Amino acid sequence: MDVSLYDHDMVGSHDFLGRIGIPVSSIEEGGGARTHAHWVKLRSARPPPAPYLGTCYLSGAFILIPVRAT
Repeated sequence: MDVSLYDHDMVGSHDFLGRIGIPVSSIEEGGGARTHAHWVKLRSARPPPAPYLGTCYLSGAFILIPVRAT
C-alpha cells in the first residue's frame, strides 16, 4: 500500500511532501479494529531518492470485512 502526503493550498496546486510504502504482508489480521501508529520516514517520488524528506506520524486501522459471493 502506498501513502502519499500533500499539503493543502487554497490557491494554486497542492505540494507533494513525500510518500511511504507499507507492505501489505506487514499488516496484522485479526478480530476487531486495532489502531496502529508509527513515525515513518517520507521518501521522494522521483529517483534518485533522497535519504528521506522528513517524518510523519501515521496512524490507522485495517478492518477486514469478509464478503460472501452470491
